[in-house]
Amino acid sequence: MYLIHRVQLGFQLVVWLQSISYGKSDNQPVFVEPFDLAAGGASLTRASQEGVLFSNPALMPWANKFYRWTGVETAIIFNTEAPEIAEKMSKNQSFDMATALDSALDVPVHSGFLVSASTLTNNLGVSIFGRGEFDFETKSFSHSGIPVVQANAEIYGGAIVGYGGKLTQWSSLGISVKCLAAVVDKDVAIELQDIIDGQGNGAESSPLADLEEDTAGAGNPDGCSDFSGDIGLIFFSKGTYFDLKLALKGDNFGSSFFLPGYHVGLGFTLHGTREAIHFALDYRDINNSLKEKTFKKIYTGIKILIGNYVGVAVGLYQGYLSTGIRIDAVLMQVGITRYKREYGDYLGEQSRELVVAYLATGI
Repeated sequence: MYLIHRVQLGFQLVVWLQSISYGKSDNQPVFVEPFDLAAGGASLTRASQEGVLFSNPALMPWANKFYRWTGVETAIIFNTEAPEIAEKMSKNQSFDMATALDSALDVPVHSGFLVSASTLTNNLGVSIFGRGEFDFETKSFSHSGIPVVQANAEIYGGAIVGYGGKLTQWSSLGISVKCLAAVVDKDVAIELQDIIDGQGNGAESSPLADLEEDTAGAGNPDGCSDFSGDIGLIFFSKGTYFDLKLALKGDNFGSSFFLPGYHVGLGFTLHGTREAIHFALDYRDINNSLKEKTFKKIYTGIKILIGNYVGVAVGLYQGYLSTGIRIDAVLMQVGITRYKREYGDYLGEQSRELVVAYLATGI
């Protein structure tokens, strides 16, 4: 019986969130490859696999091989408190839903997924992808004693096609077109009882019902409801052991959901025949369209590539340390990334320490 209550609660929360349609309010691409997150999210001058389509399509011509990647990738995302949450839920035998929610959510709950199927050459690429992240936190209790849930969800899915070509021996141009369904990117605070009344008891008028009515028609989660284009430039100076890249990018042109953004990146690489160390620094949203604090615009990191088998990354993602490792085996890649994301306006205000575990198969 207690388990049934838990399942019902989770289902009601998900159904409620899926009813809200809003555009993205973050300066990162809608899809970031996990190894790039480990390097602080700095990907304008070097991105992994299908990440080049989203980060900067002008990177494609610099692969030094015709086929870059063909394969699929899946990842799960969870916050580092997940073991503590699971333990508390397993010990709580109360059938009272409010008490159970308080026990489970006295620490934040964050979970999500990434999935993609992609093929890329040194000029052309296409990817079908999906990303979802859900965040729940009990903020306070109302006069009725029922917890108020602060919820955030981001769900994106669709396809992207990109082309990149060299303009000169030291520069390249890339363009990409995205067809997206943007479902949610919004914080909402609502009583648990309102969620239950609005979805479980057939109430015609409730805060939840009003919220659904207000947001009806803002998006189409069942298909491509938003088309937009990105354009990128790379200026590349290549040496025997040292490479330098300058990246410029504009994105979300023509979008009805997202604001256009302009970004600049600088990267340099120390390399031998099989090993490389890449340093990168991105400054995003230089036109300040999202009105974010400066720390949320800076992404920097280092990737160390050892042969074709091991990659190690460390960086600063929105001012927080990020780390990760990726191992490349025959037809398979496995990796884990740990980073911290700030949902508030200031460092430490509403941060989440996240783990991304991923598996990719392809050639």
